[in-house]
Amino acid sequence: MDLVTELSPLDTIRVAQSSFATVVKNRGALTTVFGFFNMRKTGSPWRDVRLRQAVNFAINRDDLIRYATKGNGVIIPALVPVQDFGYDPALEPYPFDASQARELLRQAGYAEGLAVMMIAPEDLQVQATVVSKMLEQIGLIVELQVLDTVTYNRKTVLSHLEQPPEQQPWDIALTTFNDHIGLPVAPRLTVELPYELCNALTGIFEKRIGKRRAKSQLGRLNRPIFLDRFLGPKNLL
Repeated sequence: MDLVTELSPLDTIRVAQSSFATVVKNRGALTTVFGFFNMRKTGSPWRDVRLRQAVNFAINRDDLIRYATKGNGVIIPALVPVQDFGYDPALEPYPFDASQARELLRQAGYAEGLAVMMIAPEDLQVQATVVSKMLEQIGLIVELQVLDTVTYNRKTVLSHLEQPPEQQPWDIALTTFNDHIGLPVAPRLTVELPYELCNALTGIFEKRIGKRRAKSQLGRLNRPIFLDRFLGPKNLL
């Protein structure tokens, strides 16, 4: 074996200590770690934007990267990494502001706190533990469940659910989005599209990222265009 990618933080340290291998870091991350709220369950409190904002303000992303990933990561404002199609440089990530988080909890009617169930796959146990402690600092009462892959998927992936979405009890799920199509070694898929479909796609992209950026990404409509990015996971709750 000559090359291994996407090492965990602890494995990175082990490789760095080896006399037979070298660690090479690249900030062009292909994996995004994020959490999503269960807004489908019956009576979900997460339909209140103030509560969702409170959680975002509660996360100290600099400390999360420092302590949970040993500095191996960068902060991005959304799901899409910097080098990916659709990334918006005008977006800014939420700042860490525990006081604002507590105020938003109060406004949402949870001044005395809120019991929260967080789930995460085993490979995100360290990150989930750090996040849970940050949420507890603003008054949330967090029950963390670290699950094997099969059990996790049965709670989060629509095609694998063990029970209907509205009956899933968890509140926040940590997960990853892997941009395998963005790998530098992956060949691009070239598709020549009909003029009408190109027009439809252009309209969608213009609404999402603006006319100027859409034009630069898609090029002329009467030429083949490159489809080399997924727009995001489709089967998550």
